[in-house]
Amino acid sequence: MKQMPMWRRYARLLGPDPAADVKDELRFHLDAKTDDLIAQGWEPEAARREAERQFGDLRSVQHAGEKLGKKMERHKRLQDHWNDLFRDVRYTFRKLGRDPGFAVAAILILALAIGSNVVVFSVVNTLLLRPLPFPNSEELVWIGPPPQKCGKSCETYSADAYEEFRDQTRSYQGITGYMAFSSPDNLRLTGRSEPKPATGIEVLTNFFQVLGVQPEMGRLFTVEDGRKGAAAVVLLTDPYWRRQFAADATIVGQTIDLSGSATTVVGVLPPAFDFGAVFAPGTKIDLLTPLILDNERMWGNIVTMIGRTKPGVTLAQAQAEALLVEPHLCWKVKYPKSCGAYGGKDSSMQLRVLKDYVKRTAAPLTSCFVVRCSDDPAHRLCQPVEPPARPCGCPGKGICGTRCSGRKPWPHHRPTTD
Repeated sequence: MKQMPMWRRYARLLGPDPAADVKDELRFHLDAKTDDLIAQGWEPEAARREAERQFGDLRSVQHAGEKLGKKMERHKRLQDHWNDLFRDVRYTFRKLGRDPGFAVAAILILALAIGSNVVVFSVVNTLLLRPLPFPNSEELVWIGPPPQKCGKSCETYSADAYEEFRDQTRSYQGITGYMAFSSPDNLRLTGRSEPKPATGIEVLTNFFQVLGVQPEMGRLFTVEDGRKGAAAVVLLTDPYWRRQFAADATIVGQTIDLSGSATTVVGVLPPAFDFGAVFAPGTKIDLLTPLILDNERMWGNIVTMIGRTKPGVTLAQAQAEALLVEPHLCWKVKYPKSCGAYGGKDSSMQLRVLKDYVKRTAAPLTSCFVVRCSDDPAHRLCQPVEPPARPCGCPGKGICGTRCSGRKPWPHHRPTTD
């Protein structure tokens, strides 16, 4: 009978090998049977053939043995794993039980570390690892000048400037945007037990159509929803719908009270849509409402513009057209002197693929007071605010000349006739 090679014994240190074990076991029994037959007077070759005949189909026996060996090895590994885990947990609780203070501190630190890592990974995953959750996202571009020292005030556009740019360009399938300035918990849901704060953002009525987002339930905003005096409507995000309304399948068409205004729920957005993850990392948006431009024409630069280029239009072509149109934009059409206020040596429009812009410059929502009664397109005062926020500046018609919350008014205030 042949002895097992020494190297095969040491190979077991690298882990079990059920197939090799079965082969070794079969070889041992064949050799043992052959030796018995030889001892009975058989010739070695004849004894080997007789031993194999008595064993039957060696391939089938080997295959069945391998399956059985793998099953037993898997069961053994699982049993060892759970036994080790049980012993580790028992040892951990025994050690922690000897020092409760240390145990509480350790658990809190672990919870904070795990939570922060989950948040960081979710942001990194959205911004860096996976593509934007919109169809043909390479067509989406951010429209605005490079980052400025004055922040979002110099990177956004007025209602009139947005409409002029939309109407005068031909490189886009659609141009949309959202209110660049807001604050967390800026709305309050009432009428359902205790009032609860909610974070909302205003978007132009074609926002979801340009991005290519379809509702999970109901419909998206329409042009009529963005007209002055239109009935108040709202779209719920999927997490907020599940958390606040228990995933009520009949929520579409119901009226809810948002900050004292009766608002109709027209739809629920899909789970894949996360406004905060893309446009304001670290911010959870609960619901979205239409941005009614006719209500915002005296509030300075407020619109962050996003466009979807037409198929075949390159970024360079869209950029060239933007630079041609920009000098003709007006902060407010009714004030001819405000035309040509956009652009300049360091503040001309610079189109960027939305994915690249989000990776480099996306930031949480900016809370702001926007100064009214001015035709200066870069005119605003920003500060963190507690909801509900109320713009400060001109209390009514005429020239703004009073202090606001202890701050001096911006220079060059001009009277309006509104």
